[in-house]
Amino acid sequence: MGRALRAIYPDHQWDLTKISDFRSKNSQKKEIAAVREWVAYAEKGLLIREMEDWYRATPTQVMKVKGSSVVPKLGGLPHILQKVYPDYPWDLSRFVNPSLKMSQPWVMEVLRRLFPRGTGISLSASPTTLHNSMPFSPPLLK
Repeated sequence: MGRALRAIYPDHQWDLTKISDFRSKNSQKKEIAAVREWVAYAEKGLLIREMEDWYRATPTQVMKVKGSSVVPKLGGLPHILQKVYPDYPWDLSRFVNPSLKMSQPWVMEVLRRLFPRGTGISLSASPTTLHNSMPFSPPLLK
């Protein structure tokens, strides 16, 4: 709208901040910048190295990285990630409800970072396989 007014009335000094179209575009840019900043912060806190890692983030983990004020307001984590990374082919069906098993890949990633040279235990195995291979393993919680 601002461009149209400038084109029609080029001699007038337009204050585009008073035009609602300009304000909404400007506030959208600020919102996207703030969301990008939060996503960068969350990636560090959730140990996100690649896009696929976002699928293992539980809602509880997301809330712990200051997501409680951002995520619900903007329609959830999948919607936020689609805005910040629009070129990535997100599979929305992979974002599921929290469960014990969803946090296990995160624990495995922490172990890989703590013991980069390994521990003699295959950290590429599934959590259930690891549990079953332990000599004195307690029963799994279900």
